Formats: sequence, structure tokens, C-alpha cells
Amino acid sequence: MSFGSGFKAPDFRQLYLDFINNAADSYIIYGTEKFSYQRLQQELTTGFITQILPTANQIVKLKPEQSNGINIGLNKHFCKQLKLNTNIYYNKIINLIQYIEIARRSNGAPVYSYVNINNAFTKGSELQLQYQLKKHWQVETNYQYLKSGDIAIQEQLKQGKVYGRNTVGGSAVVLKNNNYQNLQGRSKHLAQIKVSYTKNNYLFYVRGIYRSKWGVTDLDGNGFANMEAEFAKENVIFNLSGQKTFKNKYQVQIGLQNLTNYTDPINMTNIPGINGFISFNYLINNKNNSK
Repeated sequence: MSFGSGFKAPDFRQLYLDFINNAADSYIIYGTEKFSYQRLQQELTTGFITQILPTANQIVKLKPEQSNGINIGLNKHFCKQLKLNTNIYYNKIINLIQYIEIARRSNGAPVYSYVNINNAFTKGSELQLQYQLKKHWQVETNYQYLKSGDIAIQEQLKQGKVYGRNTVGGSAVVLKNNNYQNLQGRSKHLAQIKVSYTKNNYLFYVRGIYRSKWGVTDLDGNGFANMEAEFAKENVIFNLSGQKTFKNKYQVQIGLQNLTNYTDPINMTNIPGINGFISFNYLINNKNNSK
């Protein structure tokens, strides 16, 4: 069991970044010190953006965030081949620095900035299992369950004071606790499975990654994602890689990422589709000599 406290001041990106990802014709980030509502209105007039979201009115000077947390962990070897690592945690965060979407470009790409959430929390559990199948084969699985939220909004939901829409342009309805998922950008479920083969100086593995849906925007102005149109879709990504070490100093690695060719150009700009890579590494003072 462990307890901890943290302090985090806004960084350069969150304060002063003025970034347009022209290479992918995609998202924009405005640091809070660079943000201007008048600028958004000008960009709306010129057609550079097509929509200003209600969240744009929330952008003010950022405050540092402070946190307190507790973590309880357990490590267990059931046998020589099977190992379990698990932990549960709870964090209370004051003035959480959170990115939010404030506008939409003409191509549908988001425009982001940052706000403070006065009282927020994250809680959940993590589980890792490692199993040595045979001498050279190993299976590793990881699972994370996460709940997070704005405490003030959740209190208002309990009191029936939060309104929203079930569909874009639909009638306003009173929302309930089960309409609240997580803070923006955070999935409730994240899982990985990795199967690896190691022999002599060779390493091969295939990894599968599952991520459940996560909120990306707030179109009806209630402070969180509740409509399907406000979420990125759940997805599964598979990666394959092989590695060879020469003379205990040189490594060559080759692989394919995103074998299913899954793409989401609006919400997952870092995954362009199926792609391959090759890398060369030189190991300094490497004393390991695996066989």
C-alpha cells in the first residue's frame, strides 16, 4: 500500500502552444495564453472553422493541479510459470488540467485547448498476468478498468439538474448517472495480449490492443460526452515484430503495425493505417548474452 501527493504546473504546450497539424490536415491546439474567442470568430467568418462549441467559453487562465492518491498492489507467483501483478487505486485531483475540444475545422478535425476541472477523480484497477508456456514461449496479458469524472457534474446528475440530448439536434432531456462515462480522452476498458517467442538472439512477438470507446467532445454543452456522436469508437489493433541481436551489440528490428488497417483520422491521428518499420540499434555496455 502506498500514499502520494503531487503538484503539476501548466507546461509550455498547455499555455503557449499555437499548433496546426497541416501535415495530416488535422487537429489544432491553442494554449490558453494563445487562445482568443475573437480569433475563433474570425476563423469562422473565413470558413477555416465551421463550428464554435459551447466549451470555448470555458477557456481562462490555467491553475496548477494538485493530487492525492492511494494505491494497493499485490504480486503473486502461483508457480514457476505463472505470475500475477494487480493493484487498485484512487486519486483526488484539484484543478485537473484537461484538454477539451472547442471548435471544428471545415474538414471535421477538432480544435483543442485546456481547462481546469475544480474537483476530479480517477479510480480503477490494473491486472497483469505472465505465463511461460514453454522454454521459448511466453503469454502476457494486461487489463485496466478506469473510472474518472468531474465530481461537481456527478453531484448535479444525482440531483437531476443536468440536461443533454440523446442525438445531435434532438430534444433536451434530463440526464442520469448512467449517462456519464469518463473524463474526455479516457476509456473505461483497456486490454492487451502479447505472445512472444525468444530463442538465442531472436525475438518475435504479436500484440493485440483493445480500447473501449472514449469521449472526445461535448456538443450539447453539459460538460461531458453522453451522445454517441461525442465518442470515438472502440477498436482493436494488432502489431507484429521480429528482432535479431548480433554479437551482443547490434540489433535489427522489423515489424508491421496496425495489421487490421483500422483508421480514425479525426480521433486517432497517430495511427495512419497499416504501416511497417525497420530499425537498427547499437547497444552500449550490454553484458547480457541470452541463449
